[in-house]
Amino acid sequence: MQYDLIIIGSGSVGAAAGYYARRAGLNVLMTDAHQPPHQEGSHHGSSRLIRHAYGEGEKYVPLVLRAQQLWDELAEISGEAVFERTGVINLGPASSAFLANVAASARAFQLEAGCPCRDAALAGDTPPR
Repeated sequence: MQYDLIIIGSGSVGAAAGYYARRAGLNVLMTDAHQPPHQEGSHHGSSRLIRHAYGEGEKYVPLVLRAQQLWDELAEISGEAVFERTGVINLGPASSAFLANVAASARAFQLEAGCPCRDAALAGDTPPR
């Protein structure tokens, strides 16, 4: 048999690559050290995280927003709830460049973000528990 694409590793990234390559009409072979589904990969665990605002810089935001669209599409196609939006909390000193980048990337892409604990602390209030 001849393949257009051979994917080594069929975890979450490899499986996604295979899925979209197949949708594009390619003949795909996927191989893995373990029979999927398994608990041996980096994709396994009770939780995973997608951040829309990035401390590493706003260059990642368009990529992650597209990834979010694809997760939503997968949920619609499969009829399975594959993503649960719960929010993210970033903690650090007020002088943190990382947190400043998170805020800047949120502003640049009009993402919902806030600093309720910081705002409460600046007002002299006790943050909610």
